[in-house]
Amino acid sequence: MTLSIDDLKEQLYKRFYVPERPDGHHSEWLTVDQVDQEISSSNESYSKKKSISTDLGQLARDGVLIQRKPSGKETLYQIKQEQSNLIEIRINSFEDFKHYLGLFRDTNNNKRLYFRGEPGEYDHRLPSIYRGGLNNLAKQSDRFYSDLAVRMGDLNFLREPRPTQLARFQHYQAPTRLLDISTNPLMALFFAVESSDQSDCQLFFYAIDANKVKYQTGHTAMMKASVNWIKQTTVNNFMLHVSKNTGKSNEDLLEENDVHLFMSRLNQLSNQIQLFDQPKEIYADLVNAQFIDFIRDTPRMQEQQGAFIMPAYYTGIDDNSKVGSFIDNSITEAVATEKGTSYKVFKISAKAKEDLRKYISILGINAGTAYPDIEYFSRYLRDFYK
Repeated sequence: MTLSIDDLKEQLYKRFYVPERPDGHHSEWLTVDQVDQEISSSNESYSKKKSISTDLGQLARDGVLIQRKPSGKETLYQIKQEQSNLIEIRINSFEDFKHYLGLFRDTNNNKRLYFRGEPGEYDHRLPSIYRGGLNNLAKQSDRFYSDLAVRMGDLNFLREPRPTQLARFQHYQAPTRLLDISTNPLMALFFAVESSDQSDCQLFFYAIDANKVKYQTGHTAMMKASVNWIKQTTVNNFMLHVSKNTGKSNEDLLEENDVHLFMSRLNQLSNQIQLFDQPKEIYADLVNAQFIDFIRDTPRMQEQQGAFIMPAYYTGIDDNSKVGSFIDNSITEAVATEKGTSYKVFKISAKAKEDLRKYISILGINAGTAYPDIEYFSRYLRDFYK
């Protein structure tokens, strides 16, 4: 069995890829012999130079490589496409994970790094409130969260800021508009491979400028969390009105009914000393994504080194067929740079999951540490002593 052309492409990026070069390309010039020797050393099934030469030529025609034919000399190849333009980047071992993490760190050494693991191959990064046909719940999030708070029976909870309340709901697995991320890549890897089922999974790396990171106690997080407790028709009317009147000033917008009603309710719910009075800036925050660092005030948040993405806000009122793309695009744009986008997506094969789980467990990342609650820890110990 010989390696496919996609396997060859993956090996090229793994063994020769350089993130940045002065010429804008991503490797030195390579001969067929160099590639043959490197690939064949670990893949005996791909030891025919003729096959490699044919596939390198095809990759050049596909635009992945640059091909140069010096007169009277061997044909040379150079990697042209950035690694993120690959159809997929696969992690098949812990060594692969370390390799790609090192590359990502080296190319984003002045940025904040965040990570997310998903146990399946999902088309979009969807917060839980939009999954599984819960669109009606999103439309009524104001009543949903009010009912949950009443049921909790904790007056101290009601005194907490709205972002804290929303994070608590997420902790109790209630549907929210938050996306979990971690500052610990090993923890994200654990969440990706945690399940023992036979499905492939995904891992996401994000890098964002430090000055773009928001905080749980800040104005943006407070506003975006509080909007969940506003009647969603009011939110929707506000967003539509501002989007159709971009030429108007904040002062003029505040005089108009849809904007005034929303802003009054927002200020009432957020209970801030400094009132919200910039509808155009609020609209911009609602339609964009933010990476939010939260206070890690619970054992689970501390162990998971958790943070959240607050993606573009969707009320659930309009057609939801494009909500996945809408939210994905907002996250991608949040990590955009002049040179492209500072995020990577990795596919982890089902066959690699068990070995990865064992490896990171040795490093102290397992169900017992990720979920320090006694219920989850007892499950971990039960499996450990089997």
